[in-house]
Amino acid sequence: MNTSLPTASTIENQVARLIVHRETLVPALSALAAEMPPSKSRSELSQLTKHIASGVSTRELLIDPKTVVWLAPIATAIGCGEEPMQLSDAIRHIAEETQLRNERRRAWSYPIFVILVAFLIFMALSVLVVPNFQQMFEEFDLMLPFPTQVLFELSSSITHRPIATGLGIIIAATVAYGTVRLWTHLAISSRMFGSLAVGNSASLRAMAIMTAQLADLLELGTNTDEAFWFAGDQCNHRHYRNIAHKIAGHLQNCPTPISESPWARQLPGNLIYAVTAGDDGKPNVPLLRALSAMYRERLTHRSGWLGGAASYIATFVIAILVFFVVIALYMPLIDLITGLS
Repeated sequence: MNTSLPTASTIENQVARLIVHRETLVPALSALAAEMPPSKSRSELSQLTKHIASGVSTRELLIDPKTVVWLAPIATAIGCGEEPMQLSDAIRHIAEETQLRNERRRAWSYPIFVILVAFLIFMALSVLVVPNFQQMFEEFDLMLPFPTQVLFELSSSITHRPIATGLGIIIAATVAYGTVRLWTHLAISSRMFGSLAVGNSASLRAMAIMTAQLADLLELGTNTDEAFWFAGDQCNHRHYRNIAHKIAGHLQNCPTPISESPWARQLPGNLIYAVTAGDDGKPNVPLLRALSAMYRERLTHRSGWLGGAASYIATFVIAILVFFVVIALYMPLIDLITGLS
């Protein structure tokens, strides 16, 4: 099915009207970007400002997904749309996203710091304390249990092969981090589990962005298929981006309503309803904005919950580490005392 945008689309015409004001728009956007805190959104707005100042064509602006995210709110703010919105709405949404991102980082910074300190203490014990226990147990020729053998092997690696051990830890951590990022970037959970994964944080964030973008684009006067296409590009979720493009193709090529599209079943039902809940079956923009606010609120609550849970997770990890060391060292001691008695 062909899912490409038409050559002369509504949004392209609106953006063409926008960049006519290049001389006055560039200084205003530069000042706005300078006042924003360092973030991905500030980088995107600065890049858009540079593109407009360099005199690029409308099509070139629309091709870059990093800059098109700002075109709809800016165009509607200066009155290119049917119902101009306030640019402050877009800035407020971006500020909320930045705040949520910072809250997640703060929530995990303390647990990660505590786990790192516990790991360093474990390294110190492995070098300064564990070898003494190992020498004592070897003198008594004890049959060591499995946890003790593992602890002694780790201690030997840290003590005699520190560089190789350190490189191994760094490589393992890098691979784990890269796997998590790749899993999230490719939306593997959504691809594998479908509707079972719609409630995770990545899906909620994608739905909040997509519904807000749909509302902005529809207020700009775009057709529903164009709105889905560009909103899918901006949701930062590969699975939902593909679904939005499929829905755009359905609207372009099929006379049936969007609710009958097989791809629409993979999006929340309230989103599909909002797209047809307006007068004469048209999209209901206020309802889309309400849905976006609801998704953002759920993300805020989830961020707060994760912040509280992170401390318990760190405590649990440290408890497991302490329990392992105690069991590994005291099991042979108990056998030794029993044998001497």
